[in-house]
Amino acid sequence: ESRLSVILEKEAEISACHTGAEKKLKDTTALYGRMKESNEQWAKDARANLAVGGNCPVCGQIIASQEYLDSISDSHFESILTPVREKLETEKAQAASAALEHMKCMAEVKHLQSLSETFKENMQETVSSLNKANDEYGNPDCSKEHYDLICLKLEKVEGMIREKDKMSA
Repeated sequence: ESRLSVILEKEAEISACHTGAEKKLKDTTALYGRMKESNEQWAKDARANLAVGGNCPVCGQIIASQEYLDSISDSHFESILTPVREKLETEKAQAASAALEHMKCMAEVKHLQSLSETFKENMQETVSSLNKANDEYGNPDCSKEHYDLICLKLEKVEGMIREKDKMSA
């Protein structure tokens, strides 16, 4: 199995992780935004004016007990918001990390694809030269320079094969 195919599989996994992290972040951001409204100043002011026996300005319900008022205190709403804010920060970091990993993987894929394309082009060029040399083999017009050029190309291809073998490892 070649290194490129392994990296392509890894890229697909990382891409799915990145997409999932972005979706979680979007959902948590929306939830945090909705919950944050309960801690904004207007909500605090509205809660400050509530009293037992009075009506809730939002739903119109009669406030029946002090326990109910205690359950909707500013500190209660802040304590509910804290874990969501912490989750949001964690998911921001995870989404950023996933995006970075995805970019690194894509850069490696592009690099390996470029090496593979260069290898393919050089191989085609060498095969063409070898075919030409084979056609000229035994031909008295085949020069030493042409032979030396073919040897250089073969050395270059051998180096590329070694490089490709390293990529495949």
